[in-house]
Amino acid sequence: MKHQLQELDLHQEQQHQQHQQQQLQHQQQQQRQPEENFIEHSDSLNSALQLITRALNIQDEPMLTMETLQAYVLDLKLKEKAQQAAYPKVQLVHRVLKQIQDPDREKEMHMYLDQPMWLGGATSHREALAGNLPLQSTSSYLSKRPEVCCLIYRDYDVTYINRMEVLDEDHDQPVKPKHTAETVALVTASLTTAVAKFLKYYSFNTPDDVTVESVEFSGLCIAIYHARGDALIPFLETLEGEQRDQLQVLLNFFISQYEDEYSLVDHMTRRGIITQEYIKYLFKPGEVIVKDHDQDARGYLSMSWLKDIDTADKSDRSSSQTKTKKAFSMKAWSWELDSGFSREAKNLILQFDTKDSPERKISDMNFRPLRYVDEQTQTRLKARGEWFWKCRVRRMVCYDDTQNSQYYSGDERYMVDMMIYHELHKPDFFMRRPLIDSEALKQENPPDENFLYLSPLTVKAYNLKRKKWVDLKLDGLREISWNKQAFESLVLKEKTKRLIRALVSNQIEAEKSTDLISGKGNGLIMLLHGGPGTGKTLTAESVAEIAKRPLYPVTCGDIGTKPEDVERYLESVLYLGKTWGCVVLLDEADVFLEQRSLEDLHRNALVSVFLRVLEYYDGILILTSNRVGTFDEAFKSRIQLAVHYNSLDLDQRTQIWRNFTRRLKDLNEEGIDFADLMDNIPQLARKEMNGREIRNAITTARQYARWERQQDHSFKLDYKVMKEVIETAGEFDDYINTLNGGFTQEQLAKDEGIR
Repeated sequence: MKHQLQELDLHQEQQHQQHQQQQLQHQQQQQRQPEENFIEHSDSLNSALQLITRALNIQDEPMLTMETLQAYVLDLKLKEKAQQAAYPKVQLVHRVLKQIQDPDREKEMHMYLDQPMWLGGATSHREALAGNLPLQSTSSYLSKRPEVCCLIYRDYDVTYINRMEVLDEDHDQPVKPKHTAETVALVTASLTTAVAKFLKYYSFNTPDDVTVESVEFSGLCIAIYHARGDALIPFLETLEGEQRDQLQVLLNFFISQYEDEYSLVDHMTRRGIITQEYIKYLFKPGEVIVKDHDQDARGYLSMSWLKDIDTADKSDRSSSQTKTKKAFSMKAWSWELDSGFSREAKNLILQFDTKDSPERKISDMNFRPLRYVDEQTQTRLKARGEWFWKCRVRRMVCYDDTQNSQYYSGDERYMVDMMIYHELHKPDFFMRRPLIDSEALKQENPPDENFLYLSPLTVKAYNLKRKKWVDLKLDGLREISWNKQAFESLVLKEKTKRLIRALVSNQIEAEKSTDLISGKGNGLIMLLHGGPGTGKTLTAESVAEIAKRPLYPVTCGDIGTKPEDVERYLESVLYLGKTWGCVVLLDEADVFLEQRSLEDLHRNALVSVFLRVLEYYDGILILTSNRVGTFDEAFKSRIQLAVHYNSLDLDQRTQIWRNFTRRLKDLNEEGIDFADLMDNIPQLARKEMNGREIRNAITTARQYARWERQQDHSFKLDYKVMKEVIETAGEFDDYINTLNGGFTQEQLAKDEGIR
């Protein structure tokens, strides 16, 4: 620091020495002048003028007269004043602020050119804070001081100083209080330009920065603190002569005035602590600030220096609370994602309480610079930012929120698509101007490194199962792991599975359609019909897995029964299905597929609407039904593939039992005798059950075993327990069969011609 300061002062020292030498010569010349009463005598005037000529070393005047002497002296004064004006100077102005009786009026202010002091140590003299060199007007002062390029205002708020108890009661000598605020007023255009270049060079620009002359602003001493470690000389060389000289004087002033303070701040920050007095040194514009901790930690980019907030109670200026508590604010912004990336401005508030200790750990503060944040939090912020950048385009994700597992299931899929969200919420959604252009959005990496730390906590996503937009934490987003094995485990004939796979994999796109009418007949519509629990819904889910597409399930309850509502809802569903490339599942669609008749015009309207909407859909649509016997004839030509699901036979039930048992084993649950269950699968399969009933039996057995293990840790879920659960649950089915004369539901449906 000493070496750097010497280099900065080199140019200034040379000018200063020249100025002192000229002053010394001038004083010597004045001392050698004759006395006034001597030159008044006419008989000695010529002799005196000759002496003056020799003393002043005037070579050009053979005969010096009184008039030429006066002109010469005036010329010397003008030259001296010009030299002083050419030498830039920083002037301190001390402002004493005092609250008058009316609290709603502005504080009374007195200015001094010297530091004000308390005139006594007694309490009654506390209000007597004044200097010896009063200043009435800065504009008048500056008009007579052209060498002043900058004013440094130091404010002394009498009320606040009293509150801080800076007056030493044990001494009668005047006490010099510490100023409560400091601002800089740039007087010249050259210095204004130079400071603006300095702030830009070190990326300290803020919305409040100086842009015109004579504008007061704070934070320059803190800016110099953050920049002093860099090479100041190369930056000064980029400036023009007058700009460089004036800025150099200003830099020298702050470095000399604050060198001890800078060293103290360095010492504290190396220890990871800070005090209330020096907290402003922690922050600078243009750096990442982290607010809150752990999972709630969020990054912002600072736009201003840290500023004081007056939280003192005017009715009790001496309260102990106001002595220890202080608040600070900072303007900052972070990224938001609506239809594009935009900035969300925020005013961050920092509370600093010194009640327990004057020092605070920087890492414990409610917001702090990124460089003081632990590595784990930095890693979390960066990973969140990477996901945020991925969400710039339409994307399907999984979600895992351990804190709200009762609301979010790990197997649910979500679609992130802010363009669609904006399109669907135009009346209630304000679109801000995107700040990242389309070319940058095409890049794999974000536009800058800070981007990753400035993401929000949540993003809007559409829950495909619950049909609603929700806020998802970016920390919980996961890539989808497609379950291709699900399709292979379907209890279907191999040739049927191969046909389904082929149709899905080679879905004909709209522009390649063979239909004569463009946009018509380009979709893949499949019908899966059969009894409950035979695997229809599972097939649709498995098709979405092998196609690596979202599954959009819709039930009749979602659609409604009014023709106009049905058409509107179906169009919105199929629009989203096409936009997102979904496999749309219309489960239990019997009400829309039933044969039209002359008696029921309302039902006829529903069927007609459904037929019309399906005609022009060019995505993948899967319909399931339990009542194909009542189908309207017009649907047959719309369906490209129909798959019938018979009641499960022994081999199919055996395969289903084996599939569920293997899946149960993958969960690694304790207290389950998998070997005993696998050995007795043939016995379990003898009981006539559909796939849903088998799944329910296993779920019930797991819950029962978990409860029993709380009473007896040696309890195990084995074949015996599973058999008891099946027998208990099957009593209801046996009773229903008895009521139906021993006929099953499948047999009754066939007799009625509906299945």
